[in-house]
Amino acid sequence: MKSKLVHFQSYIQSQNFILCPICKEEIEYNNYCLSCKNNHTFNISKKGYSVFI
Repeated sequence: MKSKLVHFQSYIQSQNFILCPICKEEIEYNNYCLSCKNNHTFNISKKGYSVFI
């Protein structure tokens, strides 16, 4: 069974509609965090979720 983090990673990579809440650029998955072109980063928890504040 895949972990929630692996599911989250594959979901993010397959979808292109998630935008940065700060600058509205596309978000990409990079080394257990989400980041946009303007270097806004959002960490992913071990449970497989990220909080966009």
